[in-house]
Amino acid sequence: MLLALLLHAAVLGSFLVAFEFRPREPSAPPLVIQATLTSIPDVVSVPVEPPPETEIEEESQPEPETLPEPPPEPDVEDRRRLEAEKLEQERLIEQRRLDEQKRREEEAERKRLEEEAEQKRREEEAAERRRQEEAERKRREEEERKRREEEELEEKRRQAELERQRQVEAQRAENERRRREDEEIRAAVLADELAREEARNSDEMAAYMFALRQRVVRNWSPPASATDGLNCEVRVRQTPAGEVLDVRVLSCNGDAAVERSIEAAVRRASPLPVPQNSLLFEPTIRFIFRPDG
Repeated sequence: MLLALLLHAAVLGSFLVAFEFRPREPSAPPLVIQATLTSIPDVVSVPVEPPPETEIEEESQPEPETLPEPPPEPDVEDRRRLEAEKLEQERLIEQRRLDEQKRREEEAERKRLEEEAEQKRREEEAAERRRQEEAERKRREEEERKRREEEELEEKRRQAELERQRQVEAQRAENERRRREDEEIRAAVLADELAREEARNSDEMAAYMFALRQRVVRNWSPPASATDGLNCEVRVRQTPAGEVLDVRVLSCNGDAAVERSIEAAVRRASPLPVPQNSLLFEPTIRFIFRPDG
């Protein structure tokens, strides 16, 4: 609207300038009536009353139509001046048009720059919003990740605590089981020891040892160095079937020949007699060798 108003003002100004530079038409010359006032001599000295004034209607005569005289032809200087004024007017109009065009171009360039700046500002604001939204999204994701990690860690701690409690309970139960087993084993061992002790002190043990010594004595070939009153302690390792695995004289009142003869007698006596009561059997036994007792 501002451009339209400026354009209309420029056109109206050009019309006013053109009207001012038009040559003025000469006005019609005024009508001049020439008259001569004459004096009338007194003919009669008697005053005469003037006749009553009567209105004499003058017949209105139409004024003659006058045509405007043609303007005088301008001289050469006037024509040059008018042409110069016309050229100056045209130059001014062209200059105003160019100025107006330049102003419109500058206005359009200013608007373009403002629009570009506004577009850039909107893009920067949109980019900043996207950046903030991305940062907010990452922040929420990070918080969610930390929350999940904390929940997972808490769940692991809870599971570990439950597992520890289960292990403690299992260990307690295992310890209790082992304690009971140990007590049962100790009780069984103690009972076995008591039973063995009772068996060793029983007549069955005395009969078993007598049969063992008699078997060895029957297989003994005394050497020439053997004397009466031999008393030797012998250790024998045997199988459950009485097979002799090893024999050694631990102590003896005889010489080395006597000890060797006793060991040979034990080997020849294999298999040794087995007691009827299993509590009397031992893999390693000790007995006193007395050939005369």
